[in-house]
Amino acid sequence: MNYFDLSDIDPEKHTKVKNHLLWEVDQDSFDYFRTSQIVVERVVQRGDIDDWLTI
Repeated sequence: MNYFDLSDIDPEKHTKVKNHLLWEVDQDSFDYFRTSQIVVERVVQRGDIDDWLTI
């Protein structure tokens, strides 16, 4: 069973999740690693395949 191909990850495109998933934070100063639980939660709830490939 194939879910998706991880070779589709584009290092230039998949660097940050979309802004609308983290609407309440300043994207320029946001620390993705320190708040990874929030990022993963938002991607699982509202993200698309590009956001999944980013995390």
